[in-house]
Amino acid sequence: MKMYREMMRKLAPIGIPLALATLLYTLITNGQACLGAARLQTATSAIGLTPVLVYYAFSAVLFAFYGFSFLFKRSSSDLYHSMPISRLDLYLSVTLATVTWMGGTIVLNVLLTLGLYLVGGCPFVPVYIPMSILFYFIASMLIYAAAAIGCALSGTYFMALASTGIVLFLPRFIQFILARGLILQIPIIGWLDLSAWLDPSTNIATGLVVMQTRNVFIPQIINMHNILYSLIPMFVELVLAAWLFIRRPSETADHGTASKGWSLAVSVLLAFTVLMLLNLNKSPFTSMFDAALIAVALLVFVLCQFITLHSIKTVLKSLPYFLVSVALAVGGYFCINSMVNEALVYTPKPAEIASVSFRGHDTVQGGNEYTSLLLEKIHFTNDSLKKYVAENLSSAVDQIKADREKNYTYTDSNYSQYTVIEPVSITMQNGRTYRRTIEFSSMDTLNELRGENAEFQTAIHSLPPVSSIQYMRANNLFKKDELNQLWNAYTTEAATVNVVPNDYYLDHKTVISDYGFSVTRGDAQQAENIYVTGYIGNDRYSMQVPIRLETPKTVSLMMQMYNSYAKKGSLTKLQESVKHMLSPLVLESDSLSISMDCFNVKVDSGKPVYLNSNVYLSAYRNKDDQYSLKSNKFAQAASEILARGTPTDDCSGMFVGLSWSDYDSSNRLSTDYSTLYLSFTPEDEAALTTLFSNWQITSMNGY
Repeated sequence: MKMYREMMRKLAPIGIPLALATLLYTLITNGQACLGAARLQTATSAIGLTPVLVYYAFSAVLFAFYGFSFLFKRSSSDLYHSMPISRLDLYLSVTLATVTWMGGTIVLNVLLTLGLYLVGGCPFVPVYIPMSILFYFIASMLIYAAAAIGCALSGTYFMALASTGIVLFLPRFIQFILARGLILQIPIIGWLDLSAWLDPSTNIATGLVVMQTRNVFIPQIINMHNILYSLIPMFVELVLAAWLFIRRPSETADHGTASKGWSLAVSVLLAFTVLMLLNLNKSPFTSMFDAALIAVALLVFVLCQFITLHSIKTVLKSLPYFLVSVALAVGGYFCINSMVNEALVYTPKPAEIASVSFRGHDTVQGGNEYTSLLLEKIHFTNDSLKKYVAENLSSAVDQIKADREKNYTYTDSNYSQYTVIEPVSITMQNGRTYRRTIEFSSMDTLNELRGENAEFQTAIHSLPPVSSIQYMRANNLFKKDELNQLWNAYTTEAATVNVVPNDYYLDHKTVISDYGFSVTRGDAQQAENIYVTGYIGNDRYSMQVPIRLETPKTVSLMMQMYNSYAKKGSLTKLQESVKHMLSPLVLESDSLSISMDCFNVKVDSGKPVYLNSNVYLSAYRNKDDQYSLKSNKFAQAASEILARGTPTDDCSGMFVGLSWSDYDSSNRLSTDYSTLYLSFTPEDEAALTTLFSNWQITSMNGY
């Protein structure tokens, strides 16, 4: 206990400044988020609660090096080892002091964050609080254990740092390179498709580094699976560090390592680390860059040996061991190719598939919609879907074999509304699971086959329970009680008419009008959106809920709410603004932007359609430009008809949602006018229909 108190005092010069610095950072950043002018409106990911702790975890190296600093000076080493205390007690004293300082700082930061969120009324996921404490503490102890092993193996700070890096990062670095090589050559395997032994995020200490290079890991880096798994290497490394510390000769101080073998191993492994970068290319050892990388690896090997041995002659004798580094890197190349060949040589047949599950088309984007959270729990067993998945997977593999440059990503330039890319888990009859990200040839076919499953039908018609919603927005002007009223109206009506709130699961066939442009017809016309975010358990979700004409009562209520916030005299002001923009007195920087959403427009013999007509007037444009002339003429004609409109909440006939903004450069004033819903006489409806239809064609042609 006495030695523990001594180590607490010894580590105080590191512990106190770091604690104060992290707490101050947390106070400033989260204070601004929760108490500032622009308050946090949606719950952050777990890693976003206390971001400073991502970096604080690595200060465990400082605690280890400072706590075991006596190991690097012979006189201090002899003094500590001659004290009437066992080496195990000495090791435990440094470790427990580090646990106290780091654990206390982590807890204080998380509790400070919690307090700021509660005071500011900011949304957060409650389970993230204890999970964050566990996550950062275990990550810190993993880093500390690696540093303690490095100290026990070394007699100088340089070798201790090199050993720490090897213990902490090298296994995961090798894993990362192997995974990167596999993904580079097999595009249908993404970072979230990797098996457990290739997943670089399972070790939470190194996961903190990986997520900086692969953003897809950020939302899910803090989870109980990774936390519990990381407990195993943490305990193993802490025990190994204790064993090495107890057996460490005091004479190691002021020397590179306790044995020349470890010194050579460090040099070989550091050179191997550099050479593994060659495997980031599909064809390593074939370019000038590869040659330069080999030269750098050789330099690292020589420098490391010289710093440790202080003898050029001995360094020269050890040069053949550099070939071990090369051989290990070549082994990594063959390992990658073996995995690639295995992934391409076999694709499951429909009869071999037990079930298929879909992890969410939005997973790779770093977040999930509410529907995706429900879908990932469904196991599809219908034969038609299993056959469709197997066919598309086989087709993808064939394309990759034929063209290794094929790229399956969510930003693929070849992507269209008729294809869809989804991460899929395929469970075989023998229990094995394949995780792939597949491009399906038809989104509508995929949804149709999934629709044979009753659970799928329930999921795509479901809305998040109101108790799970943390944030809701439809219009920035709407108050909380108005939003709740609108949401309740929508959920009640949606349930009666069997609405599918997510457009992703609807028919994606394009409807073309007689005029030649695509349109949305009938009940599918969308008036506005309600954006909601929340959480189920420890899973966050967000959802853009479209308010379509299939729920007329909700649309009517929404129109009433928008009209209640419309500025008086806005229609007259619009006419005046248009006249100003067309007058010779307009200033060069003046501008006017008008947006008109027209619903239930009779453009042809089919169901009424939705048309959107936008026009932007600017004195900066060339007044003789054909498009500008037509824009001016359209704006003038539209404003005259709109001025005769009457505010309405009737969505059964033709109506227009009008919003606009202007900029007056004489006083540098920009004014926004919120949406106003208007109805018109039959004569004006006909005039608007012709005007908007012609403007659609003009906009399509660009002049």
